[in-house]
Amino acid sequence: RSRQRGSVRRARSWPSTSSRSTAGAIRRMCGSSRPTSATSAWPTSDTGKADLKLGARYQLDQIAKALNENDYYINVAGHTDDAPSTSDTYPTNWELSSHRAVMVARYLTEQCNIDENRIYITAHSYHQPVRSNDTEYNRSLNRRVELILTRQKY
Repeated sequence: RSRQRGSVRRARSWPSTSSRSTAGAIRRMCGSSRPTSATSAWPTSDTGKADLKLGARYQLDQIAKALNENDYYINVAGHTDDAPSTSDTYPTNWELSSHRAVMVARYLTEQCNIDENRIYITAHSYHQPVRSNDTEYNRSLNRRVELILTRQKY
């Protein structure tokens, strides 16, 4: 599904939309002269972890096919839920969200052959939730990585 918000059109890939329809939405948006960016997001990791889930890798494989058909810049934006990080590896949610973005960027460049010059990374910690963090399900939706496609690198 896609939705219009200001001048940004967003393609949603979680939890119910398949990666194929997300890839199709990306193709349609990139082929249009109207959108300035397209966003796709999905849960990628478990609490306190940055490893890509198998389902996230499958979705990235499908989405990468559409990404390889255009020359948009790709902002890989990492997010976390609001649970405090208790890991020595990730002392705060800032490190965790940035590492999630790095893992997706590396997967796109190393496994899907996306040109690394098109990719840049941002980390948002828990500051941009898509749902309130009041249930485990909502927290799982906030542990995500977004791919934001833009014509210019910001």
